[in-house]
Amino acid sequence: MRVWRTLLLAGCVSAIEFNITKTDTIKTAATTELTNLLTDANFNGTINPIYSTGYPEGMLYTSLISYWNATGNTTYNDKIIERMHNQSEGIYSGVWVEIEVLTSDFVSWGLAAIAAAEVDFPGSPTNSSWLAWAKKVAYTLDLMIDQGSVCNGGLYDDESDEHGTQFDWFDNGAYFQLAARIAAASSGSDQGTYAEYAASAWSWSEKNGMVNTTDWSVSELVSNRTANASCVAVDTSRWSWAYGLYLSGAAHMYHATKSDVWMTRTEGLLNSTLDTFFINNIMVEVGFDSSSLGTAEQSTLSAYPFKGFLALCLASVANLMPDLADRIVPLLQDTAVAVAEQCDGTSNHTVCGSDWGSSTYNNDSSFENTWNAANIFTSKLLAPETSKSGNTTSSSGNSKSGDASKKTKSEKGISKAVIAGAVVAAAAGVALILAGILFALKRNQRRIPVPTREPYEPYYSAQGRGPVEMAQGRYVPEMGNGMTTELPGQVRYDPHEMESVAVSEVGGYGRGSRYEMG
Repeated sequence: MRVWRTLLLAGCVSAIEFNITKTDTIKTAATTELTNLLTDANFNGTINPIYSTGYPEGMLYTSLISYWNATGNTTYNDKIIERMHNQSEGIYSGVWVEIEVLTSDFVSWGLAAIAAAEVDFPGSPTNSSWLAWAKKVAYTLDLMIDQGSVCNGGLYDDESDEHGTQFDWFDNGAYFQLAARIAAASSGSDQGTYAEYAASAWSWSEKNGMVNTTDWSVSELVSNRTANASCVAVDTSRWSWAYGLYLSGAAHMYHATKSDVWMTRTEGLLNSTLDTFFINNIMVEVGFDSSSLGTAEQSTLSAYPFKGFLALCLASVANLMPDLADRIVPLLQDTAVAVAEQCDGTSNHTVCGSDWGSSTYNNDSSFENTWNAANIFTSKLLAPETSKSGNTTSSSGNSKSGDASKKTKSEKGISKAVIAGAVVAAAAGVALILAGILFALKRNQRRIPVPTREPYEPYYSAQGRGPVEMAQGRYVPEMGNGMTTELPGQVRYDPHEMESVAVSEVGGYGRGSRYEMG
């Protein structure tokens, strides 16, 4: 099918100059879409440039750091650095204080910090590091997990109407991936500690029905209303980034441990991800109904920028585990070509539609479609080059160049004047895109103290105690002060695997998307 599509597309054009064999055109495509996305963003250093909720901002910086790594373009670097440094006394403080930050904010900003650490992003904090900041986030989240009695731990959805009893894939999958990436980036006792954090997060996810290792599915939501009892899946909707978080986290754990257990998990999730989210080698979103995945369904499901983040996760897996790259990279390549065909919208003819299975723009421009497209193009740049013999050359980030001999897709051309016009006329497209900036990722504006107490009596009082005292003798990882401290009487997580829980539906829960908040 892929070869047939390659031949069919010979000589076709898209509204952005795009040639899958020419790295410069892919970089230009990524730049064009980010220009469309952020032309009207307010980067003044003190407020969220795209929205009033914190966690999409952290996601944005993960995208922009990956874009810098792939292209070497420094346009957004100072803005990223300034905003991340503004979180130094909040999310990145590692101090137990009652600040109005959601769990989803913590995990998304934590992923931005580890993304910066992995690629040596400039502007690291004085007397600290991006890695240290990522560790502080993971450590704070670990303390929050310790409070849980419902589902025996986990990070519950702090915006759910069922307060303290529902646990979603985003918070728990992102925490697992964050801990796994920190483990892969660390050494010595810190590596062991964060590997334990990640192993515990995986075990919790498996035991409570978030990850089902029978069919390697990842559920949207697990729940229980009983203290000290396991949860079960109450919403088995399938979202691309949910799979990407657990898949990439497993690959990082294999990279850190070289354990066959993590190899099995990575391969199991990869098989499921590729089977679930690719049709005719093009990435799709599945969500709550996979019975029909046509234009209308993709328009609805593409209201979330999840596919682009799955692509970034897959590029990471391909680099971490080269033996899997030949299964991943051609799909990222075909998807990038398909996306380029959809980027023909509004007056500048560069705004992206939602139906990547069609070669004709479907008049469905949105903020999220453009964000997805930018991440897709970036992921292709970051993915390693593969050959028919199975040899793989790892991506080298900024120094990565295209390989003209890998012609799995044909050239797609249009005049450079269109690209130039895209930058000048980006606002024309953005006017429509930013109409969707109140995008479906918007959540309620509730703000609750973090860490949050469960609706049961906690095993300690938070009043007046710092993170060391509250650790109650547990290991305190390095936090940027150059020292690693072992506290007496430490109690580590049990990294051993727990018995899986069968996934079942529990009555009384709606099937509407939890991410669509008006």
